Amino acid sequence: MTEKVNSSGGNGTDLCYVIGSLQIGGAERHLLQITPELQIRGIRLCIYCMSRLDALAPQFKAKNITVVAPPLGNLKNASPRILRPIFFLLSLCKLWWVLRQMKPAICHFFLPEAYVFGAPIARLAGCKTLLMSRRSLNFYHKHRPIIAFMERRLHTYMKALIGNSLAVMRQLHVEGAAPEHTHIIYNGYSRPKVSRKEEYAKLKNHLGIPDDALILTVVANFIPYKGHADLIDALRGIKNSMPNNWRLLLVGRDDGLGKFLHTKIHEYDLSDNILFLGARNDTAKIFAASDIALLCSHEEGFSNAIIEAMAAGLPVIATDVGGNPEAIIDNLTGLLVKPFDTEQLGKAILKLTRDSALRKELGIAASKRFSDNFTLEQCVVKYTTLYKKFLD
Repeated sequence: MTEKVNSSGGNGTDLCYVIGSLQIGGAERHLLQITPELQIRGIRLCIYCMSRLDALAPQFKAKNITVVAPPLGNLKNASPRILRPIFFLLSLCKLWWVLRQMKPAICHFFLPEAYVFGAPIARLAGCKTLLMSRRSLNFYHKHRPIIAFMERRLHTYMKALIGNSLAVMRQLHVEGAAPEHTHIIYNGYSRPKVSRKEEYAKLKNHLGIPDDALILTVVANFIPYKGHADLIDALRGIKNSMPNNWRLLLVGRDDGLGKFLHTKIHEYDLSDNILFLGARNDTAKIFAASDIALLCSHEEGFSNAIIEAMAAGLPVIATDVGGNPEAIIDNLTGLLVKPFDTEQLGKAILKLTRDSALRKELGIAASKRFSDNFTLEQCVVKYTTLYKKFLD
C-alpha cells in the first residue's frame, strides 16, 4: 500500500535530484528504481543531469521521469579540451536557471561532483532544503583535499545527509556531519520474476557455454578498486583445481582497465574461461543464469550488485570492506574474504565450486536476507518518510 505525500514545492515540483551523469552505474540505477515509486506516492520530481544524457536517460523517460540536461549547442563539434570547461560552466548556469524556474521544495545531490558544484548553485538559486547522498567510502578525499574541504563545509548546510551503509555513515560523522541530520537508507531492489532454469539455458546457448559449466559472475564497472585484477590472479592460482568446465562472466562498463585485464587473462591462459559481456541492462537475467556471484572491491559503499545476486538466490563471495559485511553474513549468506588477499579469495572460490549443497544452502539464506532487509519497497518507504518531513 502506497502513501501519498502532501507536497509543497513551487511550480509543481517537490524534489529535484542533481547527478553528474546517467551512465550505467550503481547510483544511476538506484535512481532509476526509486524515482517511479516515489512518483506513485505523489512526489513530483525531476532529475537534473550535469552532463550529456547517457545510456540510462531513455529508461528514465520511458518511466515518465522528467530529465533535464545542459544545452550542447555548437559544442558537439568542439574538441574535448575546449568542450569540457565551457560545457561544465553551461551546465552550472542551466542548473541555476532550472532551479529558479522550478523552485523545488527539496534539492537532493547524488555523488561528489553534483554535491560539490551543485549545492552552492542551489543555494544561489534560493533552494532552502538541501540533501546529499554519499554512496561510497571517502577514499577519494585522500587525493583531492580541496574536494574534501568543500564537502565538509557543505555538510553544515544540509538538512539531511544520507549514507547507504553504516560504514559510510561513520565517515560522515568523522567529517563533522551532525548525527541528528544523518540517515541510513540501504539500497533497495525489486526482485524480478525470472526463471533461473530458463535463463540458465538461454544464456549458455547464447554464449556457447557447455551445459555442465559452472558460471561465476561479477557485475562491476572496470575500475581498479573493483578488484578484477585480484580475481584474475586468484583464478590463476587455482585454475588446475577448478571444475573442468567453468566460466567467469565479467559484466560492466570499461572505464580504462579493459585492455590491462585482457592482457593479464591471456598471459595466464584463462581466455577460454573468462567472457567480457560489457555494460548490460539485463543483469537480473545474468544472475539468474549464474551459480556464484563475486565482488572483489578494495572499497565499497553498499553494492547494488550484491543485493541483486542475493535476490537471485546466489551465494556471494565478497571482500570484507565498506557495506559488504552489512549485506553478506559470512558463512551464512555467502563468504567474506580480505581485500587484496588472492590466496584467501582462491580458497573461497574452490570451497563453493566444489560443494553444490553449500551453494544451495547459502543461496537460500541470501534470498531470505534480501527479502527481510533490502527490498525496493523498504527503501522507498524510508525515502518517502524522509522527504515528507520537509514537504508537509
